[in-house]
Amino acid sequence: DSDTRYWKKVATFNEDGRLTTLSLGGQRLRKLDETAVDILANSSVLDSVVTLDISNTDLTVEDGVVPLIQACGPNLTQLYLGGNGGWTPQHIATLVDSIMTDASESDSCVRRFEIVDARYSHWKEAHIKAFCPLIPKARVQKLYLEGNPFGDEGGKHLANVLQESKSSSKQTSSCIKLRELYLGQTQLGPEGATALAEALPSCPSLEKIYLEGNSIGSAGAIAFRQVLESQGSKKTLEKLYVDNNGIGKEQAVQLGQALASATVIGDGG
Repeated sequence: DSDTRYWKKVATFNEDGRLTTLSLGGQRLRKLDETAVDILANSSVLDSVVTLDISNTDLTVEDGVVPLIQACGPNLTQLYLGGNGGWTPQHIATLVDSIMTDASESDSCVRRFEIVDARYSHWKEAHIKAFCPLIPKARVQKLYLEGNPFGDEGGKHLANVLQESKSSSKQTSSCIKLRELYLGQTQLGPEGATALAEALPSCPSLEKIYLEGNSIGSAGAIAFRQVLESQGSKKTLEKLYVDNNGIGKEQAVQLGQALASATVIGDGG
């Protein structure tokens, strides 16, 4: 589209006139036509893009999302995918593979993502399992997964990735850079919460976990408290949000004491 009014709505440019943000969120594009794909593949129009927002576009993975990401240069560090609920686990695997295409066993990662946002995408356990390999390879720092009903099994997959960061090779370990993990309203219960808690010592980069609106209960709260207490001065987690998890006031207070930050726990409801 050559209409400047359209581009002002969806894009920002740097001082050199290079495109740095492409925000197609909510456009309901559904599919890129062949002409658009050819233009993206054979031009440098997206080389300087830092932020790519394709949330709520209904783009297909193969014909829309993958060509857009591949057309972006190495500056792409913020990727917004949320609200595209029609993707299957195989679609997620295809997306992850496309991002990791050029990675070798000795290569730390292809891209380095400061933000990956996939909230409210209807991802279940199998989707999370397909997505998890991207976390270490792309050195994801902030991961937004709120509103995806992946439950305890999905939580366990995430925990396994964090635990593998300690047991894997030096190259893989160095790629675990996760600092913030957003898991509100993901149907996590005590088992998923316990798995995540037990993974904390293996992921010292993790500073914040958001678990609001789940059902971790007293068992989940106790698991986090015990791990935090066992870490003592070595704990690196700074904030843990567990509002509306049915943990009770007493467990909330004890968890806050273990974290040494009662103000970030909430009311324990």
